Amino acid sequence: MTVLTLKQKNKRYKNTREYLFVFNDCETLTLGILFLYRLKINFKSMLYRTENDYRLIISSRNFKPCFLTLGEYCIHSSKSIFETEYTKEHGKLLIGNNAIRTFGKYFSKDF
Repeated sequence: MTVLTLKQKNKRYKNTREYLFVFNDCETLTLGILFLYRLKINFKSMLYRTENDYRLIISSRNFKPCFLTLGEYCIHSSKSIFETEYTKEHGKLLIGNNAIRTFGKYFSKDF
């Protein structure tokens, strides 16, 4: 990889922000992820499990309208860097790369 390619890649991800969505159980998690999966938007995402809930972290340049609908499935949503870092440190990583696509592929009826 050239220096120019690395600079372009860093510039592309420089303005991204992480959004946290907390789900009470696996049923609401599945419904929320399938909603995003069917939209066919390619988000960088990670899925974590904590002692009490499931947490989906989505990286995006800005707040998307679909995040409002996703909020109907989750019990809490946040754009706080402290909450996302806490999740990364204390949660158990279930899917580390493209969680929405990976999870959605196996739980959608299209499979």
